[in-house]
Amino acid sequence: MITEFDPASASANINVVAPAPEERFIPSPNDPMEVARLVILDYLTDGKLTLRRWRGEWWEWTGTHWAKITDLDVKAVLYLFTEHAMWRGIDKKAVPFEAKWSPTRGKISNLFESMEVITATPDSTEAPDWVYSHRDDVQPRDLIAFANTLLDVTTREEIPNTPALFNLSSVPYDYSAQADEPKTWLKFLDSVWPDDPDSIALLQEWFGYVLSGRTNLQKLLLMLGPPRSGKGLIARILTSLIGTANVSGPTMGSFAQNFGLENLIGKSLAVVGDARIPNAVKDQVLEKILMIAGEDTLQVDIKHRKPWEGKLPVRLMIMSNDVPSFADESGALAARILPITTKISFVGKEDRTLEGRILPELPGILLWGLEGLDRLMKNGGRFTEPASAQEAMELYRAQSSPVGVFLSEWCELDPDASTTKEALYDAWRGWCEQAGRDRPGTLAGLAKNLFAAGKNVKAGKPRISGRQVPSFTGVRLVVEREPGTGYWVGLAPSDAD
Repeated sequence: MITEFDPASASANINVVAPAPEERFIPSPNDPMEVARLVILDYLTDGKLTLRRWRGEWWEWTGTHWAKITDLDVKAVLYLFTEHAMWRGIDKKAVPFEAKWSPTRGKISNLFESMEVITATPDSTEAPDWVYSHRDDVQPRDLIAFANTLLDVTTREEIPNTPALFNLSSVPYDYSAQADEPKTWLKFLDSVWPDDPDSIALLQEWFGYVLSGRTNLQKLLLMLGPPRSGKGLIARILTSLIGTANVSGPTMGSFAQNFGLENLIGKSLAVVGDARIPNAVKDQVLEKILMIAGEDTLQVDIKHRKPWEGKLPVRLMIMSNDVPSFADESGALAARILPITTKISFVGKEDRTLEGRILPELPGILLWGLEGLDRLMKNGGRFTEPASAQEAMELYRAQSSPVGVFLSEWCELDPDASTTKEALYDAWRGWCEQAGRDRPGTLAGLAKNLFAAGKNVKAGKPRISGRQVPSFTGVRLVVEREPGTGYWVGLAPSDAD
């Protein structure tokens, strides 16, 4: 917690003589901390700092949220502040003198460092958070910042915007509890999902979740569907709802690039418009997506600066015409995906005026989203699962976790069972052949993926006929090769035991 800054005390510590109209005196260049205390007086609201140094970046309060500014922005202020300033001193002969402050690179560097010290915010601070003492009954993660107020989404209480809240995003319009129902928006959703209220319910909950600023449910939205099926318009409306400045548009490949995550710092939503993934970086992309969605601490490389380290409070929304493919044998990403499908294409029937007619309904869409957030919280943080999207999830699992599908289709899990490595690998190759997978990999690769699948299948050497046989324990085959044909067929229940 950062202590309150007292302007009166700051002024008392600075020996400043009231300037004549044509001149302004400030402390000596040899006292950069004293000069910095004077500069910082312009960055106070109700005694609270409106400029902060956090995790190697400068952040300035805009009146509704904290926005990142550059080192050059701050240095420009310091140069302009000192450019025409004077200072008083006493020479070695005890004779008073006056001199121009005359900013130089060295003087500004010292002053810049002093500003860093005065505005330092602990790296351990996780936005949103209170950086001054505030009401204990209001949790930062429950607040949405609007142009006219802070809204507690749990109680609908309105609180004045304040720099005491270190929040990195706000929505660019006023909150109104009496906004009209967004009829054009709702009609559009009915045209996208005419007989699928669960998909609309999931989208409503997702809008509310994004509006809330929360990341604690550790989910991402995967929207699948043909071209011109409404995906892009939905993403643009959500972007307008939370403010374009709060949204980034990375590519899948950028998650694996050296500086690919830099643009996600300070963003609330990342919309990936194309889920195609370069094969060479699939593993790195999966790792980064899992870390972001899982609220893990990341090190983000920044051009020409030291890396930024922390959690990225950004929600991921991935849109694609096809189901993306990862090597996700553990199912870690599958557990975080919220699937939603759009199945009706409007190619040739596009309404070019639709977006313009929906945008004026943003205040009403916001209330609609908050209703979804209320339902989400009432359900213990469990999102609605549309039955219409389950086929897509099964396809994702089949592509991303083929060993898991193999275990469910051709095997039975039993802690007392065991199957020789040779037999299980032979069956795995047969399954791959029938499934159209031309690269079954090695036995060692199968063993690795069996472990990653988390089904408690382990390598062992149980005794068979008096000798130790390399085997996989915890699994038995429920198929066998048909004599004479080489085809794999299911075993009768008694044969599988």
